Amino acid sequence: MIKIVGGTAQIGLKYGNSKNKVSQKRANLILQRLIKKKINYLDTANAYGLSEYYIGNFCKKNKVNFKIITKLKPFTSKKKENIINYIDESIKKSLRNLNVSIIDYYLIHDIKNLNKKVVSHLLEYKKKGIIKNIGASLYTLGDFKKIKKFKEVDAIQIPFNLIDQQFF
Repeated sequence: MIKIVGGTAQIGLKYGNSKNKVSQKRANLILQRLIKKKINYLDTANAYGLSEYYIGNFCKKNKVNFKIITKLKPFTSKKKENIINYIDESIKKSLRNLNVSIIDYYLIHDIKNLNKKVVSHLLEYKKKGIIKNIGASLYTLGDFKKIKKFKEVDAIQIPFNLIDQQFF
């Protein structure tokens, strides 16, 4: 089932057409508009600057519950030795920033970080009920071939662009 999801990278970063970072006040206006349009899914990430923090503040203040899709901040091969700690810290940070105790969707942001060790550790959080669904962000058809090997993955995120329709 396809859901319309509000992307929040521009809330937390200078991204795309934005020349300035967005303030909490401006983020609140954007999130209020999404509610009015009945868009109740938000795509965010630990790597999106203040995005998770702004969403968490808004939801707490307004007693609103969006369905949250957030992501594991990409890591380099240098961090692989401590990947379990890295994942734990990333999840804790997202929970704290978003003011939630459960994450609806937790995605691996960089397909290079998709491996058995990472998926296995995320499954532990799923078993505990802290993460409801595990997924990954895909950017190429090659990424799709890699993720098909992981049966535990509940969701995939693909870029939708009217010009670049490689997935359609």
